[in-house]
Amino acid sequence: RGMRIAFLHQEFTIGGAQQLEVNFGVALQSKNHRVKIYTLFHDPNHAFKETVDGTLDVKVCKTYLPRARLNNRLLDGFLAIWRTIIAALYMVLYAEPFDVVLVDQGFISIPIFRLFGKKVIFYIHHPFAACFERKGVINRIYRLILDILELICLPLANVLLAN
Repeated sequence: RGMRIAFLHQEFTIGGAQQLEVNFGVALQSKNHRVKIYTLFHDPNHAFKETVDGTLDVKVCKTYLPRARLNNRLLDGFLAIWRTIIAALYMVLYAEPFDVVLVDQGFISIPIFRLFGKKVIFYIHHPFAACFERKGVINRIYRLILDILELICLPLANVLLAN
């Protein structure tokens, strides 16, 4: 019997990380594992064909919080964090059971999955803390909070994969 493998990716569009996950998901399925991709956004008109034609099962977790793109990086980031938390809670409370989850970008979900006994593989492109400038007092405080959360969350993953 194969494993039940879930993926959590904030926005499943066309990009390098998404292509990697599509290839990984298809390869895992060829080895008799069950794969399901959970995402906060998936536009079938701007997506890899495997996520539209039924090759891979994609579930959009509706959070009813607005997507980013509000032209306010602090607010966009704050909403993305809460949308990721809601998606992770949905996955552990309501989704079909899974054995392991591969998380991309949403480090804030790691403690939730671990709290519910799930094994977590976290795919990290780069340390989140290294990505942003720290201009202005509010931005520095916001970044400090996120940097601390990242330092707490990342070691909780069972496996870290770095790009």
